[in-house]
Order: sequence, then structure tokens, then C-alpha cells
Amino acid sequence: MKRTILNLAVLSTIFGAGLVQAGGFDRTGQDTSIMLKEGSMVEITSVSVNPKITGTHGGSATATGEVAPNYSFTNIGFRTNVSDNFAIGIIQEKPFGANVDYTAGAAGTYVGLKAEVDSSSTTLLTSYDMDNVTVYGGLKNQSLSASATNPLVAAYTITSTADSSLGYVLGAAIENPETAMRIALTYHSKINHDIAIVENHGGISATASTLKVT
Repeated sequence: MKRTILNLAVLSTIFGAGLVQAGGFDRTGQDTSIMLKEGSMVEITSVSVNPKITGTHGGSATATGEVAPNYSFTNIGFRTNVSDNFAIGIIQEKPFGANVDYTAGAAGTYVGLKAEVDSSSTTLLTSYDMDNVTVYGGLKNQSLSASATNPLVAAYTITSTADSSLGYVLGAAIENPETAMRIALTYHSKINHDIAIVENHGGISATASTLKVT
């Protein structure tokens, strides 16, 4: 029972960390606008973020320190026309993530608490252009993993292997070249993950539970 409670507490910290940062877990916006462009091209986007998040806890002036570590990632997109109206593309990105680290200047109960959520996805897309209207869609393969260290119990960690699942993307755009106006609507389907969580306490590992994430 104690291990289960600790497990839930740490996992809550992991997914709570995503809410601390602007936009929650979403780090890229899952942009598909490359399919609305013309010709053959490769887009490479590198992002480096240095967040500053501090506070207090325990109903006192106990400092948390800077709890949000720096992070960076690179997204790659490619598209090419296979006919005047038909195009194909691929997008490789790290769409979601969250991490918290109570080590730099932290004090009190949470010293040493760490948690991280990581993801990656590959999306295969096609588009069809009909004058000023473009429809597009495709399949997405997405992986998600999580890990945490809980200081409440010595040598207690939680890790997981990345779980991969499929989803889909559908969208349409209307353009008016004369006014440089574009209205686009994109739908990303829900992707369900069953992440096998492994607890390690004092060097003893065991599969403790399955975390369901949508």
C-alpha cells in the first residue's frame, strides 16, 4: 500500500509538471502547415528553452529553487509534390514533454524530487489542392515515456519504456491569394498509451502498474 501511494504521488508530480509550463505538455503545437506550402522543401526547427520557475511550499517561506530544467529539441519536416495537386510529407517531432527538478537551490521535503515526461512522433501526411482549397491528412505514430525519483523513500525511482501508439490527422484550409488570407483547421485524434511503470526500491525492481494516458 505504501509503495502504491508513493507511486501515485510521484506520477502526479510528473503530470503536474506539465501544467506548470505554458501550454501544459504541448511543446510544438503539432504544426502541419508545411503541407500548405509549394514545391519540395525541408524544414528544420531547433528550440532551446531556459524556463525560470520558483516558489515556496509547506505553508512557509521554504524555497523550491528553480524547479524547471532547461530543455531543447529539434523537429524536422519534409514535403514534396508528386503531381500538380497531390503532395506527400513527413514530420518528425517531440510534441509533448514536462520535467521538474527540485535540486537547484531547493530546501525542505521536496529536495531531490525529479520527474520527466518525454515523447516523439512521426507523422506521414498527404494533401490535395483544389484551387483555393486544400485537404490533408495522414497517420501519426507517437511514443511516450515517463520517469521519476522520489526522495521520500531512499533509492526509490520509477522508470518506463516508451509506449508507441497510432493516431491520425485530418485538416482543411481555404486560401485567398489576393488578400493573403488563409483559414486552416486541423484535427489530431486522441492517442491512447499504456505505459508500463517499473518501480525500483533499494535495487529491487518490479513491474508495479500500467499508466493509461490519452
